[in-house]
Amino acid sequence: MSSKRELDPSQLLSEYCVLRDATIAQFDAFVGSMDASRGGFGGVPSDVRRPSDHGAIKIELRVTSLGRIDFGLVHCSGPMSAESTRDASSPYLLQFPLTGGATYVVEGRPVSVAAPHGVVISPSTQSRRVGKPGWYLAIAIQRQFVRERLESRVGSKVTGPLTFDPLLPPGSTELRNYALLTVEAIDRGYAPRGSTLASTLEQGLVDMLLDVQSHSRVEEIVLAEAKLRSNRVQMVREMVERKFAEPLRLEDLARAADCSVRALQTAFTELCGIQPMEFVRRHRLSRAREMLDSATPETRIMEVARGAGFTNPSRFAAAYEEMFGELPSDTLRRVVR
Repeated sequence: MSSKRELDPSQLLSEYCVLRDATIAQFDAFVGSMDASRGGFGGVPSDVRRPSDHGAIKIELRVTSLGRIDFGLVHCSGPMSAESTRDASSPYLLQFPLTGGATYVVEGRPVSVAAPHGVVISPSTQSRRVGKPGWYLAIAIQRQFVRERLESRVGSKVTGPLTFDPLLPPGSTELRNYALLTVEAIDRGYAPRGSTLASTLEQGLVDMLLDVQSHSRVEEIVLAEAKLRSNRVQMVREMVERKFAEPLRLEDLARAADCSVRALQTAFTELCGIQPMEFVRRHRLSRAREMLDSATPETRIMEVARGAGFTNPSRFAAAYEEMFGELPSDTLRRVVR
């Protein structure tokens, strides 16, 4: 996203305006009347008001949806406060001040937020917000969708609540930028509701939220993903053991592990300290060493190299010497003399 669009929220979702120059009473009435089919931000008993009586406040509200995640841009011409008590079926609500700032009290915990940071309010949560004049990006994510993504990450059914820490950390800037990029995709018509791109963007946003934000199920994700990485490494090890003499590409290894190339590289780096193809190279060299250690006078180094999956004799010799401190010919002479 260009910096110009990011710094000018008045240009975002300009085609999705449902209230413009509305009073607080009109805004409160509209939000209170909303249901899931009209944006998902409603269904929450709320009390919206001005902190003071210094003139009328005008409000603009722009709302659109990708299907399971709804986006709203709100502009207030003056300070405004709001209180709400969210029930267990309410969506998860992310709010980012794009200009100005706000102070929240979430379950009795005060949280002050200014751009580029934000807050996340979980279902079954009581909150109060006092905001300065300016633009705010609000994102409502269906509760069941968040749970589905959590279960996908954990790999099993999850019971019990999922509650996020309300204050998004400094790393949430990436999350905000992703949300703004999604808003731009909506503006440009690239991600119509229900499209494949809309679904991909929704999944990415929730997965990023689960990654960057502290929540009550973090440990389950960490343990599940550690097990998954271990399984991927083991699947590659088994494949290389069976096919070490055959041509192998990184894409072949990722396919065997049923994951992306990047995910496989991450697994090997974290668990083995090396890249997957380096693992293949070392395994082949170890097998070549085994063959040379059991060599006979008829053994030929070229045959050993090919049997271990090396097609270039000089590269094989150089790699062998680097790993074992001697040339293949030295090993062969020592074994058969």
